[in-house]
Amino acid sequence: MDEPDALLRIRNASDIIIQNCTFTKSGGTGVRVDRYGQNILIANNKLSYLGRNAIGLAGRGPGYGDVKLQGKSKSTIDAYSRAVRRIKDHYDCCPDKLTKEQLENYFEK
Repeated sequence: MDEPDALLRIRNASDIIIQNCTFTKSGGTGVRVDRYGQNILIANNKLSYLGRNAIGLAGRGPGYGDVKLQGKSKSTIDAYSRAVRRIKDHYDCCPDKLTKEQLENYFEK
């Protein structure tokens, strides 16, 4: 799937920092990193009212076919993404700010 469907698309790039930005009101993804992306930090950003993923990761290593995250299928990765969004919404905070206790409490329900 090679479509320009993100507000910010990073492609075949490395050593980039995306910090303290706002990505809002789009039918697509907020930030997408695809093909060869290495050492890219995405932190402390506000992503809201997006039709797809807040952050999408897809790609290939140099000279390789499509890479699957830890061998997981696209549907599994999508399920993980939806779960992270639900937990983030429940606690109204950025996923990287969630504590171990918050996660344990959420899954005890």
